[in-house]
Amino acid sequence: MRYALAPLCVGVAALLHIAPIGPLPAWSSFPPPIHPTTLFQVSVVAAAWFGGTGQGLLAALLATLILPLLITMNYPLVAGFFDLPRFLGFGITGVAVGWGITFARRAQAALREGELELRKARDELEIRVLEQTAELRRSQALLAEAEKLSRTGSFGWKSLTGAVAWSEETFRILEYDRASKPTVELALQRVYPQDATLVKEAIERALREQQPPSRKAWAWGSRSAARSSRTTAASFGPHRTMARG
Repeated sequence: MRYALAPLCVGVAALLHIAPIGPLPAWSSFPPPIHPTTLFQVSVVAAAWFGGTGQGLLAALLATLILPLLITMNYPLVAGFFDLPRFLGFGITGVAVGWGITFARRAQAALREGELELRKARDELEIRVLEQTAELRRSQALLAEAEKLSRTGSFGWKSLTGAVAWSEETFRILEYDRASKPTVELALQRVYPQDATLVKEAIERALREQQPPSRKAWAWGSRSAARSSRTTAASFGPHRTMARG
């Protein structure tokens, strides 16, 4: 069907030319409503648009061969039958339209392919995020259960911002309400007064040397009951400090 596109377009132009809307009688002084060159030019454009550069050139060749048979030529033809000037005009039109539509279709195909790849990557990323989120929740649940069984708490500390996060068990060990905002100062309030200086020095030394401290601190409960908790910091640095009690 594609190879018949150029002959079909040129044939339609020839039929329109010989139709009532085409040429006028020889005795008429009026020009035809539609000039045959325009009809065949449109046929070349249509063939190149739907069939590409090859069909556009084929339509240009057919139009060049048929047009002298339908109209009177006022200049000599090459070899007596080939209209070279019109072929150049038809050919340039066919090549320009064919290349243009080919590049446009390739760009559209590349854009669609890029959108499909982007959508696929987004779907894969969403799946990974969901999987990692589920795994993180399972890990947090296991950690919370382990802390509850071992009566051990954990905390995180960003030394640059001073932001502190406590686990559920840490709130329970230090006997603070869950609505309280965790701070280092609140934790130090549960340390025995005679140990507060040592704990502060240990924290300052860990921040300065970026080494994990290990120190035993005695915490006071809200009911005057003494609780003991060993805290071991995982890392102390300028960006993040994670510790486990």
